[in-house]
Order: sequence, then C-alpha cells, then structure tokens
Amino acid sequence: MNLEAYGWHKADYTMAVQLTACTHYPGKVFPCSITALDSSLTGIPGLKGAWISGYAQPTLLTPTISGMGGFIVEREDKGSGKGYVSEYVMDESAQVWWKALAKPYPGHHFDPTSGIKLDTLFGNL
Repeated sequence: MNLEAYGWHKADYTMAVQLTACTHYPGKVFPCSITALDSSLTGIPGLKGAWISGYAQPTLLTPTISGMGGFIVEREDKGSGKGYVSEYVMDESAQVWWKALAKPYPGHHFDPTSGIKLDTLFGNL
C-alpha cells in the first residue's frame, strides 16, 4: 500500500532502525539522536531534541499496516518551545512510515525554561 498518497513519509534506514528498536521496550520513552531523524526533519530551524516510544501492543490499523509507536521532536522558535508529535507504522513489507499529527494539540507550545512535557505530548497519540 502506498502510504505517501495519505500524507505519510517513508522513514529512511537510520530512522527506521531507531524507531523500531524502541519497540523491544514498549511504553518507555527514549531520547533519539537528532542525526538519526529523517532528513526532512533534521532541517527544522531551532531543532533541540527528539524522543521515541513504542506502543505496548502494536495496533492493527488495516490488514497490512500496524501502528508501532510515536516520536516527538522539540524546537525553539523566538523564545517559545514547540513539540511536534508523529506516529509511526510498519507495512507488510516491513517499511516504516511516519506522519505528524495535525496541530493544535495539548502541549504543542511550552515555556522552554520549564522544559518539554513529554507525558502530555505522548498523550496525544
């Protein structure tokens, strides 16, 4: 199934490895190196960090697509913190895909001196 037609992005090899590795420890949150992100994400201005988490139980979204988890990227923009939430899935050929959630959602904007609220952001998945 071509998920690009539905707004999903193919994860490159490095990002796919990072995302699927965390599924061995479902429900936990792990920091992710910015350099391991897809090239379309590494160019985000003010990018500061990324975190990933795998679902405790993968969710069968269609007969050939499984929801595997989510990730968050953080950036700072003109003194404001912004957290972006994305979900990742795997298709029947083991290709990993990701898609950012539509904004607004709770926790998207935050005071960077107080830090990002990962529990709030992951709660949007």
